[in-house]
Amino acid sequence: MALNSLRNNEAKPLASGSLDIEANDDADEGFVLVDSGEDLHEEDFEIIESHPPYSLPLAQISYDESDQGLGNSSHRVVCGNNPKDQSVHFLKFNDNEAMLYCESFMGHLYSMSLLYGVTRCYVRYDENDKPVALSSLEIPNFNTFKHKDSQLTQESLKDPAYRTRFIRLLAVLFRMHEDDAHCGNITTDLQIFDADCAFWDVTCKVKGGRPNVDNVLPGHLISRDPETAFQLHEQDIIHFPNITHAKPWYFPSLDAVATAYFSNNPFTPQETALVKKLETCPETLDICFYEFLDWMLDISQRFRPLAQLTIPGKLTVKGENVIKMYCAKNDMINCEYWAVLPKMPLFHDFLKRNSDRVIHEILVRCHIRNMRLIADKKNAAVRHEAFDNAVIDPGRVIFMYNELVHAVKRSQLMTFSFASFSIFGSVFARSEEDIAVIDEGKAKELTEKSYVVALKMMEQEAEFGTACWSRFTQVSQAETSKVAAAKSTVTKV
Repeated sequence: MALNSLRNNEAKPLASGSLDIEANDDADEGFVLVDSGEDLHEEDFEIIESHPPYSLPLAQISYDESDQGLGNSSHRVVCGNNPKDQSVHFLKFNDNEAMLYCESFMGHLYSMSLLYGVTRCYVRYDENDKPVALSSLEIPNFNTFKHKDSQLTQESLKDPAYRTRFIRLLAVLFRMHEDDAHCGNITTDLQIFDADCAFWDVTCKVKGGRPNVDNVLPGHLISRDPETAFQLHEQDIIHFPNITHAKPWYFPSLDAVATAYFSNNPFTPQETALVKKLETCPETLDICFYEFLDWMLDISQRFRPLAQLTIPGKLTVKGENVIKMYCAKNDMINCEYWAVLPKMPLFHDFLKRNSDRVIHEILVRCHIRNMRLIADKKNAAVRHEAFDNAVIDPGRVIFMYNELVHAVKRSQLMTFSFASFSIFGSVFARSEEDIAVIDEGKAKELTEKSYVVALKMMEQEAEFGTACWSRFTQVSQAETSKVAAAKSTVTKV
């Protein structure tokens, strides 16, 4: 596809991913029985609105209606195809209408965050306009870490690109409060699917709590309050992925003594040991900072309109508006990161070493997201102002970055002032080696360069689709390295 057509917003949106369901010997772990009084009934949900833009007619997919689906899933999952282009899709049926919209939203969030190698789920409604299923494209060569012959190995993690992608997944799973990051939900090619347990501290209110775990009565061996189970702690960042304060039920670096008792989904002890060792990799913390910053500077700025594109505005659960619940939770998480990161010396060092590189990479992602949303708007059957609101000005990202730099400087000044007063009774002069803000000239330069890179990646996307994350990682890293090598011209303040 020519660059001119991309500039004219003629790129077609390309959905990626699948709802392939891995063999699951613990199919009864389907959140049917809830010990915490969270049983949800049809009258708990209220939908008063036409379908949001990211909902499509079920009639577009041809499938065998008598197919009972995969017997190892707690939901009926069947394979179908789109007769128009013969693409293969998986349909996941669910009687919990609210959960269909929520899972679709979280799948789109994963897609927005990671950009490539992620499912993009769409709610499908029947001839009576009733939402009945989710659909997503088939994942090529689908396989997960659940099989003995496809477990995570030291050899695979020696590949820098594979290791980087794996750490990225861990960081995004952590940021999105994912509660179900087990070996059957991540493919061996490091693609993500089945997003129905992200933002678990909110999603559990829609889906129902995890049986025998969430808000159970006192005296139980295991009891967890989802509202407080994912709170951010500086030590979890410093030692990532070896988290000890956050309490997701499934996470690749967590020892699976309790989870293994309930299911065969956890990673093996050998795999968990490999994941734990990633803490010692010099790039681990930098990769985490990139992902956390991406959410702080970009994704959180467009979070509400993204929800509006996927979830009906008047959808409520037990009287609470679902979009408001997710937005409030994301605001709370975002505030935690804005409170914790600027105070971390390791984060200060990261910004000093990577200022141009960081903002360039995030701006590339910003442009790609904007281009996809503009294309989605053009091709959507439903017109919605949220498309326009979800497209953010790259200047907003740069503004937020400068705000972050000022927050870091305030934190440094307070630290230095306290230390100086305590020891010497005066305030030392600040170090000449300082973190730089981005001035107007530099902002224009970075915006233009990142836009060119985003166009190149969109050309690749138009030709190859979005499933192959490695292709786009190579392009992004090569272009970002050029920026890092260039002489910095930022303004000191």
